[in-house]
Amino acid sequence: MKDKPDVDVEFNRKRLAAEKGDAEAQYRLAAAYATGAGVAQDLSEAFRWVQLAADQGLAEAQYRLGHMYATADGVEQNLAEAVRWTRLAVDQGHADAQYNLGMFYAKAIGMPQDVEEAVRLFRLAADQGLAMAQFNLGAVYGLGEGVSQDLVEAMRWNRLAAEQGHAMAQYVLAGAYATGEGVPKDLVEAVRWLRLAAEQEEPGALMQLADLYMTGEGVPKDVGEAIRLARLAAKHGEPRAEALIRKLNKLTET
Repeated sequence: MKDKPDVDVEFNRKRLAAEKGDAEAQYRLAAAYATGAGVAQDLSEAFRWVQLAADQGLAEAQYRLGHMYATADGVEQNLAEAVRWTRLAVDQGHADAQYNLGMFYAKAIGMPQDVEEAVRLFRLAADQGLAMAQFNLGAVYGLGEGVSQDLVEAMRWNRLAAEQGHAMAQYVLAGAYATGEGVPKDLVEAVRWLRLAAEQEEPGALMQLADLYMTGEGVPKDVGEAIRLARLAAKHGEPRAEALIRKLNKLTET
């Protein structure tokens, strides 16, 4: 409780600056209302202050407002408004907005589908280092959607995302090293990336690593560790996990 006066002072400082028209303060105040930091959570107030900051041209607020319209977060869903505000943030080079607008084009959300435009936007965000965009760009090169299929280029982008800790990218990269698709086949690297993804409890990685511990391929055979990993995968809803757990339990009985 002793920290509350300091929290109140900080909140009041934000509000005073926001009421004077400071766009950054308006956005920070919106975040406080959205999360309940220093004030009772109020999504309608969060939306109001984000709108004020966005109206002043703050790119982060424009991006957030687009996201709120897309997901009905504090406001009724309006995909046309979602696209409009996201595009305004894109015009200012906002990486997350570039990614979101790319997803709108890829999935025909609020606009006709345009895979090539989606790829262009993913590339803009990926060039700014956004891991999600790098992963998606790797995926479109891997599938040949909107670009010529290029597995080497797919893994180049995928690696950039994996190196930033993107769990699915780490799992995909592990699979590439296991099969030699887009990278030289290397089971040691496959296991290394698989471990990194499994440490983040990526379900597919947990399952694959459990399989390896069951068979002793690339790792020391350890049925107990395989069971632990399979149970974690089951906890995350991996549909194959229960069957693997039953199989592993039978191994411990023999």
